[in-house]
Amino acid sequence: MNTKLITLSFLCCIASNAMPETPATENVASALHAELDRIESECAKVAPQPTPLVDSSKANGPAFVFKGARDLEMSLDGSAKTEYVRSWNTATLNSAGGIDRAASYNANVELGTNVAYGKEKYGKAALRFFLRSRLQYQAGRFDKVLVTNPSTVKINNAVLPVPGASLNATVPWYKHAGAELYLNSLFDHEVATDHFVKVGLFEYEVSRGIAYGSGYGTAKDYLGIYSGSQNFSPFGILLSGEMIKDRLGYEFYFARLEEKSADYKQTSAYTKKHIVGERAAGRAGSGNCNDVFAGTLKSKHGSDRFGDLKSNLFIVFNNAVDQQIEFANDSQSKLVTVGSSLEYEKGNFELGLEIARNLGTEYVYNIDRNAITLIRGFPGAEHDVISAYSKVALSSATDSFRNTSTAPVVNTIKTAVDAYSGNENSSILASGLTSTSLTSEVEDYVLRNASDRYRRAYTNKYIGWMAVADASYNWKPANMKISVAAGHASGDENPHTTRKDSETTKEYDYSGFVGINENYPGKRVKSILALDARKLQTPLTNQAGEMQYFDNSFTDMTFVGTGIVWRLPKRDLECTANALAYWKDQRSWSYVYTVSTDGYGSTPARRYYGLELNSTFVLKLLPGLSLNGSAAVLIPGGFYYDVKGLPVGSGVIDTAQTVQSEDQANNTGVAPAVGRLGTDPQVALSLALQYKF
Repeated sequence: MNTKLITLSFLCCIASNAMPETPATENVASALHAELDRIESECAKVAPQPTPLVDSSKANGPAFVFKGARDLEMSLDGSAKTEYVRSWNTATLNSAGGIDRAASYNANVELGTNVAYGKEKYGKAALRFFLRSRLQYQAGRFDKVLVTNPSTVKINNAVLPVPGASLNATVPWYKHAGAELYLNSLFDHEVATDHFVKVGLFEYEVSRGIAYGSGYGTAKDYLGIYSGSQNFSPFGILLSGEMIKDRLGYEFYFARLEEKSADYKQTSAYTKKHIVGERAAGRAGSGNCNDVFAGTLKSKHGSDRFGDLKSNLFIVFNNAVDQQIEFANDSQSKLVTVGSSLEYEKGNFELGLEIARNLGTEYVYNIDRNAITLIRGFPGAEHDVISAYSKVALSSATDSFRNTSTAPVVNTIKTAVDAYSGNENSSILASGLTSTSLTSEVEDYVLRNASDRYRRAYTNKYIGWMAVADASYNWKPANMKISVAAGHASGDENPHTTRKDSETTKEYDYSGFVGINENYPGKRVKSILALDARKLQTPLTNQAGEMQYFDNSFTDMTFVGTGIVWRLPKRDLECTANALAYWKDQRSWSYVYTVSTDGYGSTPARRYYGLELNSTFVLKLLPGLSLNGSAAVLIPGGFYYDVKGLPVGSGVIDTAQTVQSEDQANNTGVAPAVGRLGTDPQVALSLALQYKF
């Protein structure tokens, strides 16, 4: 039955009885029809719509929210991902021997919960507790995720390293855990601006995550800075809020990355006997921690005419006491990074920019590299393992058998080494020594320091800088976003070269950009191999005879790139394609790898690293369920052709055939190319099934 007709008839009767002069019936009916349409339209705007039990939209996954008494609310979210990964030449850019190939099944499961109080009373959660657990594994491998820290063991007065061990089980851990307090809820009167404090384990990044990011575990082995575990966030405190409503905001952040003075066991440990001036006591002492302080001033400006602008001014200070360059507790770093960033949007156009500069100093302690080691092959005891000094040599004019050999730890020699109070390389500790442990016939043994026994104290000033910029245009008719990007991070050579042991300069400049926990893969134009997975393999600029290091972070690099994002809403599909080219900032030397020569050449290498092409897709299958895939290839440039043959990994490299590596020479007298940089393309493929709720 048509309720509108019934209502219309009823109203017509009332209207006809109430009016002294009855108008035409069609005019009354038309007016009442219009009024009823207006009433129905207004009711439709305010009438509550029934909520479906299951959201059939593929764009939004299901969620679990439980509301209880006393203004409490609990929510659950999580994700599960299974991924198959294949890669070729990503470690060495070298296909020789078919060794640099990998395939793995990876998986991770995360489950998070939030418990909030006071949403109804205060409009925001007055108190929120959060907890997130993670289970991660690689099929068939147990030494990938959870391992013990390396340690040392003392044998015959020799302190020997003990590598970390794996936990042969898939053990979950807590990645995030903490609480957030809405400070306005503590005030007696209403405050126009919002203020929060968060305490616990949680991820935090400054701007784009370049100066300070959440890439925990991206350490720089050649600098006296520290980076914590990849498995969980460091302990932090974040105070954030607004100074002007919706206009001006602030963030103050503190994190403790490392603590070495938590109890007497740590403060009383003998960890500084290798530091000159600390030989007698050598205890660790108190106040040995590694802290990060960050402050950000955020502003927003928006208008229909000029667009929306967001800008940040930030400063990051990392105070890292007693860090490691060569030995534990042999340096400290006070790194300051100041910078600014902005994001601008107007219509279909977007623009982003960030710049930052390093300040501060790294202090390198005066240390004694001499240590007691275990050796085999000492003259006269070739089949025995004996204790010997690593940086003290034994010489004799009459005992040619043991002349220039390493000094063994025997009573006479130990007394002379312990009595020496100097601090000079290649100096004579004692002469005319005799020892029945060596021979009773010779009395002219001379003990001499090695040429690199002592590392003198000096400082490195941080002066590195970086800048990144990108822009996008949304081409809405084609459901496409087109982007361009460029970036630069200054570079430098290894700041701790052995040649500094004999120089008189006390202060040096280090121009390589340094980020703490930096993890920048690009924003509008994304990299997979070079900036995200860090597989570019970029050796530091070096000189002959120095230790070779690789630093694959965002430093010593210039890049430009372009990319597109294409969305097909009807098919719930999103595809991306990116192209990025990379160059080295600091000029490096070429490398010569032939039958007669194995070392650095005399000409500089080209700076062009190569071109990366990558593509990804995300296909939404069900609410929360998606199929993800990626493919990336990096085509090496002129730089890798000029340094082809450079050993991958740390080692001392001379201009002669004295490369320290574990390569075994083949029948031509040349070490094989396996384990050395090549010029073959890097390739990586992945396919993943992911569910989020």
